[in-house]
Amino acid sequence: MREQPEAPLEKPEEGKRAKIPEDHHWHSRSYTLGAISSFLSTFVTFPIYKVVFRQQIHAVSVPEAVSQLHQEGLHRFYRGIYPPLLAKTLQGTLLFGTYDNLLQALSPTGPSRLWQRWVAGFLSGAMEAVVLTPFERVQNVLQDGRKDARFPSTSSILREFNSYGFWERLALGYYQGFLLVLLRNSLGSALYFSFKDPIRDSLAEQGLPCWVPALVSGSVNGTLTCLLLYPLSVLVANMQSQSFPLPLSSNHYQPRSLS
Repeated sequence: MREQPEAPLEKPEEGKRAKIPEDHHWHSRSYTLGAISSFLSTFVTFPIYKVVFRQQIHAVSVPEAVSQLHQEGLHRFYRGIYPPLLAKTLQGTLLFGTYDNLLQALSPTGPSRLWQRWVAGFLSGAMEAVVLTPFERVQNVLQDGRKDARFPSTSSILREFNSYGFWERLALGYYQGFLLVLLRNSLGSALYFSFKDPIRDSLAEQGLPCWVPALVSGSVNGTLTCLLLYPLSVLVANMQSQSFPLPLSSNHYQPRSLS
């Protein structure tokens, strides 16, 4: 499941960015802040995410999902964290950095408009999907407890994928479910970035402490966007955690079910 990005450390307002387009340090700073915030938020929220994933895959209640993880033991609690930790760090770097640079290109001389934020968010989400779908695919297989025996580690999954022919390696391996991921990430990023800054600016006018508008706008907007696209996340999780067929050759294959 791919969650909407957590609100990064507050960056300069769009108006300030427009006034100093020659400041290249500001653009690199957006990549750095996106990476740091995504790394920390992923590590802290991974247990919650794993419970949600078990609910999606096994269709169980929260207590039952927690019970499953408890029975597996503490040594398996963080199984599968490395793909999302790396992926989310890359996600924050790509998403926020690419969005800022695209928005700068679309609106170089003044405050951005809604359609400019939408386009920049949509394109940055699409790039994110292209780069990060393989990480999400491996992560979803690792976190499905039914696959423990067949795929005890990340390397075992990679060996399976790499045994396929080229096109099967992409379509059935690393990029299974790609169209759904592309739709979810593009729409999610477009919605998130379109309304995050307007909400922040509206709250800032209320005289609140400087950190409150950024925190509230990022959290509320990210949560609402995640809820809106949650059905797509469920579809992605189920599609990517499925057992995959083993090709007979590089040109054709047949399904193989788990016993």
